[in-house]
Amino acid sequence: MIEILLRYLAGRFLRSRAVCKSELYKGWLYGRAWRRLHEEPRVESVSLETVHACNLACRFCSHPAMTRARGVMSDAVFVACMERIRDEGVKKLCLQGFGEPLLDPQIFDRAKLAKEQYGVEHIFLSTNATLLSAAACEALVDSGIDEIGVSIDAGDRQQYMAVHQHDCFDTVYDNLQRLKAVIRSRGFGPVVGLKYKLPLGLRGAFKFRKKFAPVADTLHYYTTIMPFPGAVEYEKHLFPNAIQMPCTWLWHTLCINWTGSAYMCCLDMDCKTDYGSLLDHTIGEVFNGEGMSELRKKHLQNEFAGQCRTCVMNSHLVLPTA
Repeated sequence: MIEILLRYLAGRFLRSRAVCKSELYKGWLYGRAWRRLHEEPRVESVSLETVHACNLACRFCSHPAMTRARGVMSDAVFVACMERIRDEGVKKLCLQGFGEPLLDPQIFDRAKLAKEQYGVEHIFLSTNATLLSAAACEALVDSGIDEIGVSIDAGDRQQYMAVHQHDCFDTVYDNLQRLKAVIRSRGFGPVVGLKYKLPLGLRGAFKFRKKFAPVADTLHYYTTIMPFPGAVEYEKHLFPNAIQMPCTWLWHTLCINWTGSAYMCCLDMDCKTDYGSLLDHTIGEVFNGEGMSELRKKHLQNEFAGQCRTCVMNSHLVLPTA
């Protein structure tokens, strides 16, 4: 309970005029990121979208507004991407993109292959947990996935429906309870991290903690809500006074969509920043190609255009409390 209050107050303080206008504070933030920003760009983690589809319609998510084609990654594209990942020596894999990974019927088999055949050592999966049936829970534990994250963002059924636009609160809780039981019975399984965004309300945060703490390994409380372009509540969560910095994400993470093409990050909902396909290029060629290199250069010059201009992920609203 104390952690929730402290993080909530931290979020309020970071939005104060005194902080947003402080050159001293801005200098401290840049100092934290300085080493990473002057390293040679190298892919340490790949975010792989094996499916572009979702079964919810969250108010702060851009998925319902996306115009690019939906679909599931083919076996040929998956193998091509994983071969590139293996050849580059990437050890961390995030099975997520724009949508719900469990809508990929092969998601757990693919996670297992990533570890057994392609040298991946750590796999993170982001899911809404609505599809964690008994069989899915068993398959998840068997797959070797190391960590899952679930954005609950609600303390009761009414709040869940308001946020996610679907009546799945009890289903999600029951599924997580089932997963926890499987992990206990097996003696191994993924770390289960559940999330709540504090701007949704303190009362909801306290109820979230009471309800979900028994079925989680970790509870994460976020002090801000990301303004995703196209989301119903996009303008509501914009904060033009945020202290922006060059995005360290661009120095160590590569995002690949379900067709095998590289794009900037989770703000580029329709993947308009096409940096090349892993079907035709190595990871090094894509990551150090003209497109991404130019973007990094602009960030180092504090030139933030397009989606970068409204991003808060690499701002003072997120980094100090991450």
